[in-house]
Amino acid sequence: RIPPMMDEYLRLVGPGILASLAAVNVLVISDTTGANHLHLGLASLAVLVCVGVVAWRRSLLPGLLAAAALVAIARWLGVA
Repeated sequence: RIPPMMDEYLRLVGPGILASLAAVNVLVISDTTGANHLHLGLASLAVLVCVGVVAWRRSLLPGLLAAAALVAIARWLGVA
C-alpha cells in the first residue's frame, strides 16, 4: 500500500504535466526571427483557471470544464 502523502503526490503528477505543457504552448510564442515572447490572452486565462480549479478541487475534469466554459462564454459574448 502506498502512503497517503505519496498517493496524493502521484495523483497530481498528471495534471501538473498537462498544465506545464499547456502553459508553454499558450504563453510562449515565436516570431518570424525565432525569438520567443510572452503572450497573454484568453487562452492564458483559461490555463490559469484550469490550474486553479485543479488545485482547488484536486481533480482534472472540473478544471478542464471550467477552462472550456470560460473560452466558450467569451467567444459567445464576442470578447475573443
